[in-house]
Amino acid sequence: MVRVVRSADGLVEVDPTGKKSGRGAYVCRVADCWKLALRKGALNRALKTEMSAAERERLGAFGAAQAANGSQVATRNVTTVGPGEEGRP
Repeated sequence: MVRVVRSADGLVEVDPTGKKSGRGAYVCRVADCWKLALRKGALNRALKTEMSAAERERLGAFGAAQAANGSQVATRNVTTVGPGEEGRP
């Protein structure tokens, strides 16, 4: 996960260390997650701000670079165990 932070002065940026002060939100490293978060406004809501076009473009470029760095499409393997099913194959 990658942290995105809105600082006290309103600037929205990627926080690779996860230590910058400000309101933060997390996005997975998959490029499609970044596209979706920006398109649907999820980061705006999570950070309680309205990002500028330049900020959206910069974050979109970061997300696209994640694909170039080898991030794959996220898959989930979820196993649900109901009551009394513990230990069953």
